[in-house]
Amino acid sequence: MRKVDVGFYLNLVVPSLFLDEHDSVNILQFMKAIQAERVRFACRKATEEDIRVLEDLLEKMKDSGDYEDYFTYDIGF
Repeated sequence: MRKVDVGFYLNLVVPSLFLDEHDSVNILQFMKAIQAERVRFACRKATEEDIRVLEDLLEKMKDSGDYEDYFTYDIGF
């Protein structure tokens, strides 16, 4: 099991500190659109094994007892 790299999350958050509200909303809307397309693509290409792995990670996220475990499984997901 991997450790959570806090730097990964800081790299996502720190740039937003230098943006105004309008920029932040535009970036979030863009990310949402990209993520939706990534999910569509992944669903078309997923194998039965891929689905099992994702289901397992989702269950582990639901059952995780702390944030570190949750984020570790979330990154895997």
